[in-house]
Amino acid sequence: MSDGSNRNTAPNLETSQSQLPGATTEHVRFAQSQPLYGGVQFAQIEKAKHDFNPELLVDPPDNPALDVVRIFCVWLACVDHAGTAFGKHNYMYVQSWVLQYLFMICGISFALSTRPLLGYLRRLGSYFVLGVMLNLAAWMIAGLDWRHNMWGVVFQFWFIFGLMIFTALLAPMKTYLKRVCQTNTSEADTWTFTPRPGEYSACMSEGLRNVFMISLGSACVIVLFTYAFIPMLQFSLAPLVNTFCSKMGESGEFWGMPSDPSETKAFIHDFFGCWGLTVSSVFIIFAWPMLSSRISVIGWLVIGNMYVHKLFMYRHQNSRMINGFDFTMLGLVCCKCGLSHRRIVGEYLMRYWFVFLFICGLLWPPGRKNRMDENPPQQLNVRFTYNLLELLFTMLFLCAMERLIDPNIFRKDRLQFFGHFALALFLVHKAVYILVPSPYCWIVIFSLLPICFMCTRVSKGPNPAAREALETTPAPQNNQEGGVERCQP
Repeated sequence: MSDGSNRNTAPNLETSQSQLPGATTEHVRFAQSQPLYGGVQFAQIEKAKHDFNPELLVDPPDNPALDVVRIFCVWLACVDHAGTAFGKHNYMYVQSWVLQYLFMICGISFALSTRPLLGYLRRLGSYFVLGVMLNLAAWMIAGLDWRHNMWGVVFQFWFIFGLMIFTALLAPMKTYLKRVCQTNTSEADTWTFTPRPGEYSACMSEGLRNVFMISLGSACVIVLFTYAFIPMLQFSLAPLVNTFCSKMGESGEFWGMPSDPSETKAFIHDFFGCWGLTVSSVFIIFAWPMLSSRISVIGWLVIGNMYVHKLFMYRHQNSRMINGFDFTMLGLVCCKCGLSHRRIVGEYLMRYWFVFLFICGLLWPPGRKNRMDENPPQQLNVRFTYNLLELLFTMLFLCAMERLIDPNIFRKDRLQFFGHFALALFLVHKAVYILVPSPYCWIVIFSLLPICFMCTRVSKGPNPAAREALETTPAPQNNQEGGVERCQP
């Protein structure tokens, strides 16, 4: 970062392209027509890459929306874990977006990360071990029967455990999408392509044909998975599932795990039957680039595939963690490939925000109280309205998240310590709830705020020469290394 003396100097075209991989000639020329940002020579090139391609999901230099949304979602999840009626009454429609946003942010963070997979898993594993030890200590101090309720001991850290499995499974997809994006970037900036008037009908016909072929292939994949693969799993996995579920105790039964060996085959059918949606989405992600270079359409295809299933087909209680994988995968895909016309959709969502809230009120009538995320509704009309509400919030996040958050929360108000507070809260809140009765537990919880504030203040800050530039430049946060911190709610 310079001292500001070069604020009015545009970067050299060849130097910018050679030192900033992925910046095309059009990116640099577009950037040279824009004002420089705080004397940072290449910041405007990165911003140009985002502005020039309006389908990108995150702004390369800075992503305050991801951090703020993550922090807020963690706060709300911790309030729900306190045993309040917060989630049951669905205040602020939290059943439709809190966990969903957390998983999507994890997928986006994994997509942005340059850390090797083993290092990524090691980081997550350290949080998992530390958190489970804290919960176990609280159970032992409180004299609870932890030996027969390991599911309850792990509790919120099943999120981390699931995330470790998700990232390991999605690592090949991340590599594949990276190669696809590089191929498309080297061939042409496909988002700038506009067909000539005489070519619209041909482009539309080709697009519809590709969508039909993908839909047909996806349906075949689901049929094969349901009637060929699942019966083999029922035969081979039944003894292992019986052993595992017998150690989970009452908390395992709450999440629909079989308590009797006679229920095991039905459990395997219901559980892996929900994976049919995921397998079909994976087919779409890998097959579409073979048919079309418009990779920014993949996100919409996956969203459509997800909600056609959710709106019209019952998904068992066991599918909650599978839903988490689907949203993590969706975040990864949309971050890597972009989302076609997201800015246009986001612009209308923000312009007609009052219509958005009105529709939400119609879909969740006042007075309804039920944990439909934990007990999915079987009635078609209730299931349709509940999942349609989730679809609206998913579109809001993917198309307009940067419009919802003021970046000055971090740049001017310097509230980065809220991120440390969210991480500490996630790690200790359940142990505090076990050991300290309400409402005194909230005194302990909020006492973490000044501690996190002091830890942030004593960390090394910017030097005085760079402070002025920092006020006007999108400054990366502490999670510059691919946003690893973001995936730790």
